[in-house]
Amino acid sequence: MKKNKFYEVVFTILLSLSYFIYSSAIKISYYYAIVLGILFFVFFLLAFKQNDSVLKKDKKFTNSIIYLLIPLFIVPWSFILVILFDNSLLFEKFLSRCLLYFITPIEAIALYGLFKDKAINIFFRGAILNYIFVILLFILQNGIFQVFTTVYYSLFSSDSVKSILEAHEVTFVFGILLVYYLLNNFKNNKGKCLICFIFSLMGYKRIMLLAILFSLLYGLLSLTKLSSGKLSDKKLLFSSKIIFCIIILFFVLWLLVIKNDVLLFLSLKYDINFMGRLNIYSLISNDYIVSPFYLGKGLGYISYWGEVNSSLTNYTALHSGIIQMYVENGFVLFCLYLYNMIYLNSKRILKINRRSVFVYLSICVYTLICWFTDNIATYYNYLVAFSLISITLLNDNDKDF
Repeated sequence: MKKNKFYEVVFTILLSLSYFIYSSAIKISYYYAIVLGILFFVFFLLAFKQNDSVLKKDKKFTNSIIYLLIPLFIVPWSFILVILFDNSLLFEKFLSRCLLYFITPIEAIALYGLFKDKAINIFFRGAILNYIFVILLFILQNGIFQVFTTVYYSLFSSDSVKSILEAHEVTFVFGILLVYYLLNNFKNNKGKCLICFIFSLMGYKRIMLLAILFSLLYGLLSLTKLSSGKLSDKKLLFSSKIIFCIIILFFVLWLLVIKNDVLLFLSLKYDINFMGRLNIYSLISNDYIVSPFYLGKGLGYISYWGEVNSSLTNYTALHSGIIQMYVENGFVLFCLYLYNMIYLNSKRILKINRRSVFVYLSICVYTLICWFTDNIATYYNYLVAFSLISITLLNDNDKDF
């Protein structure tokens, strides 16, 4: 028992440091997270080396490993596109993206394999430890009163507010964990929900607060209907198809809105502050067409494009997972990726636990809403969090309704 607690503490500390790869408080190399993910997976393999029968007997776990790696089907087509483009910088960005999409699920697999249902709580503690350090650093620099004024102005002012409290990635992680804890055994997770809510507000990501609202509305209404016994498996799966269709519709509309500078018109007419995103959206709109025949530019293209056009973008990231995934993967792969994420994974989870399907769909709704105006499609720890929640739900042993 003491040995397990020791490992939990060590993993919590190591995970807390990985959030600094996107932090403005302290900067840690992105490759720290990559190396950490690999080390976790190696540790997981060594832990089961003498008892590999555990993996063979646990069919749910072995199946969930396969399901988590299925999204890598987007890699081969990107490889062909990047080879045809014949640019060394793009190839470097392609390899970096492939590494991201491979390491993040295997880190989640390792964490769940080692700690089972405790894995999410350990990941949560790592996020808490990281953000507490950020808050303390902010207080030392600015005083405790400034915490409240900064959060207030960031939430209710139209002007952009910059501070280390806007911790980017870890804020979105608190958001997805809030949705998960609220919909999954809330009675035992009230304290975690409160912490996630407070830290989410302090990170002041407005798109995230909107995503939390819509995902919880969907999740709570669905779970209420499920508990009343009015939802059959067919209706349940049909709801996931509806979500998929709605998401595709809104995503295509968003791409068309960006392509035709509608946001620029609205921002000028109603004085809406898009935090400098519109210039970048306008620039990238020249690099794609909205059509079923659009084939994509290959994984890593947006990173390549940002570096080549750094003088025009001022090194500002694209801030739209929708545009990034569409531009890089093309129309068909983009739709297939979302179909696997929303519908096929729901179908897989349904075989385990009907209730967990709506918890999963709620975190999908949260994630995909955040895709509209932020970079979470390539945030390392966010991808780990999404994969970790997914693999936990794919191995859910709780009693169903």
